[in-house]
Amino acid sequence: MMKVLVTLLMCGFLPVMAQLPEAIAQAEREVKDSTLELNELRDHIQGERLPLVREMAELQREVADLRSQVQTIRSVRSLAVSRRENLRRELKQLTDELEFVETVFREYRRGLETRVQVAEVGALPSLLPSSRDDQPLPEQVEALWNASLDWHGLRMGGYQFSGLALNEEGREWVGDFAVLGPVAYFAGESGGGWVHTRENSVLPGVFPLSDAETGRIRWLLNGEEVALPLDPSLGDAIKVSRARPSLRQHLRQGGVVVVPLLILGGLSVIMAIAKFVDLHSLAVRPDPDMLRLISDLTDENASGTLAKAQQAPQAVGSLLAAVIQHRHASREHLEEIMHEHVLAVVPRLERSLGTLAVFGGVAPLLGLLGTVTGMISTFQLVTLFGSGDARTLSGGISEALVTTQVGLVIAIPVLLVHAFLARKAKSLLGELEQVAVSLVNRVKADPELET
Repeated sequence: MMKVLVTLLMCGFLPVMAQLPEAIAQAEREVKDSTLELNELRDHIQGERLPLVREMAELQREVADLRSQVQTIRSVRSLAVSRRENLRRELKQLTDELEFVETVFREYRRGLETRVQVAEVGALPSLLPSSRDDQPLPEQVEALWNASLDWHGLRMGGYQFSGLALNEEGREWVGDFAVLGPVAYFAGESGGGWVHTRENSVLPGVFPLSDAETGRIRWLLNGEEVALPLDPSLGDAIKVSRARPSLRQHLRQGGVVVVPLLILGGLSVIMAIAKFVDLHSLAVRPDPDMLRLISDLTDENASGTLAKAQQAPQAVGSLLAAVIQHRHASREHLEEIMHEHVLAVVPRLERSLGTLAVFGGVAPLLGLLGTVTGMISTFQLVTLFGSGDARTLSGGISEALVTTQVGLVIAIPVLLVHAFLARKAKSLLGELEQVAVSLVNRVKADPELET
């Protein structure tokens, strides 16, 4: 079987084997042609590749330059944004500073206007230049600054001018003003004095001075060197003194509660004076001659000594009479009798002291009552009219404060006087007890007088 197959194959491939060399040669030629074509193609590609590489390198350099430019632009943009924000902040700061300068300028101008005295306004109408909205701020500041320097220079050196002023009665005076710093003086034919701002008037007021001082003001206006009175408060002290109410007006502000307080104060004064006189007139020390008679007391001279003792002032007279009348009693009995007479003087010593103490305690309570009624009145006015007007509330507040003040003014002296008189009474009582013991010792020193 195998032989048959080999035979058949040999028969079929023999023609092919005969053509094989030619086919190989043909294939070699084709391979050679393809190789040549491939080499040509490679040469062509190589020739085309170099320009492309150079172009690509050029493009890469351009891309790098563009990227650098973009980075630079971004940096410049970021810097520009930062500078813009800085400029905005600077602009806002400058705007705020400009507004501050304008505010300071307006305030300085307003303050300058308030410092100009009423008399100076009439004498210096062109002192402060008028500011216009269309005028630049630096020009306004410069004009105001120059005017301020000129005005302060005038005031520091002093200057004078003529004008009108109002006296205390509201009458016009014609005369001359002398301005020395913040102080101004006026002298006219009818009088002169300090210049001050008068309420509800465009003309300055004059607080009158004496004729001698007015004459010195005239000498000053004539260029002479004189000494003048100076008000450091620039008229405020005068206004305060004028606004201060009199004692009667002050008490009227306290309302009806002040009436019992004044009555209480008057009674306290009367009682304190009477008690002081009473204590001062109370004799607690015997006369030295009377003490010698007590020491030499016998039954023979007892009646005469008793008559002299009864003529002695109280309260020592009763002690002298008692020790003479009961000279023969035992010592213990005589001491009891003397103690009884001392106790009899105690009511006189303590009389009116309790009343003074009560008055001293009641006075602040009445003041507190006035305070409560005044505050009630104040709250009623607040309910009706509100709290916008201080004058509406001043009545009730004045009543509340004045009554408290009057109550304390009465209570404090009354309590002090009561303490003094009580101390005085206690001292007199102690001296009286000492005198009683001394009299007993003198009487009982003689054995003949013992029972």
